[in-house]
Amino acid sequence: MGTGVRARVFISCGQQKETDEVKIAHDIAAKLDQVGFDPYIAVAEQTLRGVKENIFQRLSESEYIVFVDFKRERLFTDVIL
Repeated sequence: MGTGVRARVFISCGQQKETDEVKIAHDIAAKLDQVGFDPYIAVAEQTLRGVKENIFQRLSESEYIVFVDFKRERLFTDVIL
């Protein structure tokens, strides 16, 4: 792509340890970068201030959002009433 301004993409996905989730997020970011976007991976923040100052700021500056929803365990089981 040209040397103009690149659209920013906010990538939100799981970052569970002992999984490939972080690697997958970086793979997605690398592909988006290759095709001319400016990706940002939302990292796990430990404080409300970090969320406000980093995550929300980046989110508000982004033109696009990619949300990756990894499969997790069931939250409930079938209940017979």
